Amino acid sequence: MEIILSPSKTLYICPEISETADTIFISAFNKNFVNGLLSLANSPEHRAKSPSTRYWYEFSGAVLRNFFTIKVNSDFDASIDDESITHYLNLSPNISGQEYLDRDSLTLIWQQLNDALQGQLTAAGGDVKKFIESSYPSWNQVGRIHFHIAENNKPDKDFPFVFLATYTTRVSNKARIQHIPLGKVIADFADRSQTNLLLSVLTPIKTAVSSSPFFENFVASKKVFQTTYLSSSDTYHLLKESTQYEQSGIVVKLPKKWGGSPPPKAKVSVKIENSQGSFVGFNSLLRFNVNVTIGGETLNDQEIKDLLNQNQKISQIRGKWVEIDKEKLETLLEKWKKATYLQNHGLSFGQAIRSISKARITRSDADTLGHDETMDSWLEFIASKEIEKTINDLLNPSNIQMNSIRQILAKHLHASLRPYQKDGVKWLHLLCQLGLGGCLADDMGLGKTIQIISLLLLETKTPSQQPSPNLLIVPASLLGNWESELKKFAPSLIFAILHRSYTPPAEIERYQSKTKNLDLVITTYSMVKKIRWLKELTWNLLIVDEAQAIKNPQAQQTRSIKELHSRIKIAMTGTPIENNLTDLWSLFDFCCPSLLGNHSEFKRFHHLVKEKGSYESIRKLINPYILRRKKTDKSIISDLPDKTEIKSYCLLTKQQIKLYQQTVNELISELQEAQNSEIERKASILKYLMRFKQICNHPSQFHNDNVYDYEKSGKFFRLKEIATTIHSRGEKVLIFTQFREITDVLCAYLTEIFHRQGLVLHGGTPVKKRKEIVEEFQKDASAPFLVLSLKAGGTGLNLTKASHVIHFDRWWNPAVENQATDRAFRIGQKKNVVVHKFICKGTIEENIDLMIDSKRDLSESIVEASKDFKITELNNEEIVKLISLDIQSAEI
Repeated sequence: MEIILSPSKTLYICPEISETADTIFISAFNKNFVNGLLSLANSPEHRAKSPSTRYWYEFSGAVLRNFFTIKVNSDFDASIDDESITHYLNLSPNISGQEYLDRDSLTLIWQQLNDALQGQLTAAGGDVKKFIESSYPSWNQVGRIHFHIAENNKPDKDFPFVFLATYTTRVSNKARIQHIPLGKVIADFADRSQTNLLLSVLTPIKTAVSSSPFFENFVASKKVFQTTYLSSSDTYHLLKESTQYEQSGIVVKLPKKWGGSPPPKAKVSVKIENSQGSFVGFNSLLRFNVNVTIGGETLNDQEIKDLLNQNQKISQIRGKWVEIDKEKLETLLEKWKKATYLQNHGLSFGQAIRSISKARITRSDADTLGHDETMDSWLEFIASKEIEKTINDLLNPSNIQMNSIRQILAKHLHASLRPYQKDGVKWLHLLCQLGLGGCLADDMGLGKTIQIISLLLLETKTPSQQPSPNLLIVPASLLGNWESELKKFAPSLIFAILHRSYTPPAEIERYQSKTKNLDLVITTYSMVKKIRWLKELTWNLLIVDEAQAIKNPQAQQTRSIKELHSRIKIAMTGTPIENNLTDLWSLFDFCCPSLLGNHSEFKRFHHLVKEKGSYESIRKLINPYILRRKKTDKSIISDLPDKTEIKSYCLLTKQQIKLYQQTVNELISELQEAQNSEIERKASILKYLMRFKQICNHPSQFHNDNVYDYEKSGKFFRLKEIATTIHSRGEKVLIFTQFREITDVLCAYLTEIFHRQGLVLHGGTPVKKRKEIVEEFQKDASAPFLVLSLKAGGTGLNLTKASHVIHFDRWWNPAVENQATDRAFRIGQKKNVVVHKFICKGTIEENIDLMIDSKRDLSESIVEASKDFKITELNNEEIVKLISLDIQSAEI
């Protein structure tokens, strides 16, 4: 392969027949010979093809070397090296087109290569180092100053180290980097009057000098330009300032046997150990041992004494160089040796964990760690193997081995747990074994309820477990969910619901004596303030669902919950909590009291953390006690089904109950009138079914008065709870209703929750407008919700930006509902879809849902071929049973 210079001073390739494999390279070269030369300089495999390719490979390499040398160290424009032009003019072998090779042609080609490189650099964003790393990796170290620090081969107490600064270049006819002493390079550039190159090379030195008085003296003494023997003091200063030098563009090379890192520090090491073989509670006392360690190796008393007698900042111990700060070591050792009260009483588990994470929250933490944060790098806390294993198990629950729980769950849990749910149960069970509380913060739809039910079974069915009732506190709107899930998945659990919709108030007051016969007591946040005797008992597990309800530490509701007594406290929430540290404190003040100190201490700590901009210490502190899995995690996605359906039970308000019962009585009267024909009877049933649906949605929909007080509907209350969580996650949701007349009402309500306008699509929406609405919703930054009437939006639309679907009212036809759900759950959906089906407890909605579930496998007796539910075929007695209101279950 020959590279030929044409009369027009351009280059082209004339390939041999055997070089067809280089077709792409040859074609690119002939299309643009400048880029071809740059590609050649970056591809050493082509340099030996012929004398002409070797010549142009070396020439273009000289251009790259000159360009990178200037650009790596400065912002100067790359110049033309006249000496190199002369060199390559005299060096030219007998090549094709040699008669056209002169100073002007070489200068022109050099300038064209410079311009092309500058264009590539600009297109890549202007970052020289990143540009070289990505586009010309073999030239990455070219044009860089390196500081080499090495141990002196000759024993010398006064000068134990050697320093040499080099400049890297690359020999053109070889693909390797060469280190040339910096002093020689400077002298060479000065002799050749290459001002730009000289200034660019010295730029990193100038930058480093500006930020270091020590380095300024080092340069002034010309030590940087020659081989220099270093004292321990000078070596220490160079090591401490190495980061500054690297930020200036200088590469610092340390001895290979140091592993490329500075020597380790001699540290005061506090090893925390469990004093009684195992710790059984958050406030269990732990013992500690104090030593001085180097790289994990403990020093003996004589070595510590010798170390503290050193006056040098770096010294040799056990044949290894180590960094020493005599004053800090002496201060820390003296402080810990004087801490005899700690030896007598021990560290609490909370204090020990805060020490390990170096979170100075309480005043005692500051005393333990030292008020000065500069002490942190000289003090380390090491957990014993037992404590370390426990913490690792809490951080990685999949590693927990608890074979005993399998038998209990296999016998009593009527469900199959997914792998991540099993991990959650193991994590919760381990917390309970250790006497610790925690926060289960899985995303909505990942099954927090089934994990807690599994934990309750383990706590109540374990033979060695002392019988003690557990207390569960939930929002009133979730009572039906919990009741349904407990009966379905854990029928052996004996529970009672202390709420006026389930238990008469007078009986609630007398229930205290009955709790010993129960596995679980369930009540609501509002009832805790009313049932005084709840605070007189000590519960086994105290669990709060939708724990964001206690995020405000000043609220009366929060204070009432925290006044309850229990062995273990568990918080459940699907809302992220790590972004609001004040809310986080309130949650952990409930489940892990004192872990984050008191409120005023944490507010001070929060302020300091915010100023530093680093939350590492707080995350390290809380991570063992919070389990959060997200739908976006790959390990969770691969295990989850594409669609998760959740029945969201809603309670009726007093207005809805009164109206519902009145309508039931009216239908019964009509059914009892024998003169109605079968056709009239069926029409009457359908009319009343519609009325019941309207009442369950909102009384104003039934009255058609357009006065929607949201507090008069249990469904609107439940919608707010779910939509608030979706909003906090930054996700999108579809809301389906079969009633066009309430689509605008729902939109107005959701706009208040999301603080952004949403979209509405119903039968009256023009076809062209529907397409625009869908396209708008599919944009990432567009409306967070879309309200659709079921008929208009149930088929044919692609709405994959939604990860939640809410069926505000039920069609009672699974096929129709599934078609609507499939607007989000379809090809192109990247996220798992959570489907929420609203059901009013104690009403026809719950009764029909139960009938569909119980007879799903016998669909021919309930559902026609079209999957429509044949309600009108039921006799009068069945109709009355279907519509009857269970007031105890329905009342909010």
